[in-house]
Amino acid sequence: MNNSTLVNNLANQGGAVFNFGNLSLTNNTLSGNVASGVGDEEGGGAIMQAYGVLTLTHNTIANNTAPTGQGEMAFGKQTAAPQFSTVLSPKTVWGTAV
Repeated sequence: MNNSTLVNNLANQGGAVFNFGNLSLTNNTLSGNVASGVGDEEGGGAIMQAYGVLTLTHNTIANNTAPTGQGEMAFGKQTAAPQFSTVLSPKTVWGTAV
């Protein structure tokens, strides 16, 4: 996904993006998104990356929320490769992310 703005979306997991494969995000803004789920269906206010590789290049990911504090991104069994991206949250990942 390139050159997009995802703002003020709502979902149980991955308020803006819920992905089960490889994904590349370049020059995007993800802000004000909410993951409202509870229990096993929670996390990733902006992005829930379940499997595969997430590549982030020149993105701004900020001010997203989730009930468990994983407001910006949550990860399952995969890797993340942020490059030149701004991710504003001290509580970003869980699971087996690298």
